[in-house]
Amino acid sequence: MAQSKQALINKPTVSEKEVERLLAYDLYSKALGTVYTHAIFGLIFVFLFYSKVPSPWLIVWGGILMLNILVRFVFIRHWLKADESTRQKPWMKQMSLVTSLVNGVLWGMTVFFLDFEALPFESLAVSIMVFGLAAGSAVYAAYFLPAFYLSSVPYLGSYMLYHFEKLTYESMLMVLILAVFALMLYEQARQLNFTHRKNILQRLENDELIESLKESNLGFKKASNTDFLTGIHNRRHFDEMIKRVWKSHLIDEKPVSIIMCDIDNFKDFNDQFGHQSGDKVLVEVTQLIIQNVGYSDALHRYGGEEFILILPETNLTKATALAEKLRQKIAAMSFDVGQAEQGITMSFGVSSRIPFNMNDYVELIAKADAMLYKSKQSGRNQVNVK
Repeated sequence: MAQSKQALINKPTVSEKEVERLLAYDLYSKALGTVYTHAIFGLIFVFLFYSKVPSPWLIVWGGILMLNILVRFVFIRHWLKADESTRQKPWMKQMSLVTSLVNGVLWGMTVFFLDFEALPFESLAVSIMVFGLAAGSAVYAAYFLPAFYLSSVPYLGSYMLYHFEKLTYESMLMVLILAVFALMLYEQARQLNFTHRKNILQRLENDELIESLKESNLGFKKASNTDFLTGIHNRRHFDEMIKRVWKSHLIDEKPVSIIMCDIDNFKDFNDQFGHQSGDKVLVEVTQLIIQNVGYSDALHRYGGEEFILILPETNLTKATALAEKLRQKIAAMSFDVGQAEQGITMSFGVSSRIPFNMNDYVELIAKADAMLYKSKQSGRNQVNVK
């Protein structure tokens, strides 16, 4: 019992591989939103600059972006539908890195289209979009930290270089602002990634603990419902099972029978041959009954040497025949008690309930018990029915 309690409080072991798997699933299940954002921002960017900058370069830029977005869209859909073994293939992991890097480079290249003197509104608009994408990639990094380096760093790094080259007071201030912004995003990405990992780890540990508790509870319940010597169900389980069987009996309106049996003069047997021999008799008698009943759930150890059988959908005739069969087989058994072979006998009491001839299962059990008592009083090693 002490070991069982210790097993419950031991911290569950969760593999890093399982954490990574769930992180990846969370990543790709939310990744299509970023694909749509890139597509919309890309169209806005092309619309703003189409008539104001050399169009061939803008068309090339937009074409590569849309192609990358299409590839990323198809890849994410494929990843979500793939099985775990396919997801672990190297090309699947490389595809995510490559498409993220292409996005980072492409949006970093938007600095070549900026002109805050000639196109202040357009330049400011695209700068805001890029900063927004950088902030979005920091949130995205909660599930995959390299996304920050593949996206946010190219986004903000290119804009820092753009302003740094101007070497003016305003541009240096802008570089400083972008550097602080980048550091803030990095810290946010790192913290989000740490928090998300921790939450997943906690969730997995909780799941393992719940499963462990379920298994332990099932084990405890099984132990509490099982007779430690014979391995069959005990009186506690019988009390639960008879209620279920009786309920089904009332609904289906089919007969149900009870057989109670008791080893004759078992106390004298124990006194003469010892409790170890008595235990051996109980175990072997149990196995014989199970073999002849057909299913083990029917049999319960009701008391010391007393057993009880629940027989759903069995009428009195069939139950009586089974009891007589068991009585004969047990009477024919012999047991090695150390010095010689010794036989035993059992007495049986049978009761049956056809639909609507009895009030409840308590009465059914009481009648079987009364018939067992009659068998004992009438000389033992016999079957009495009612």
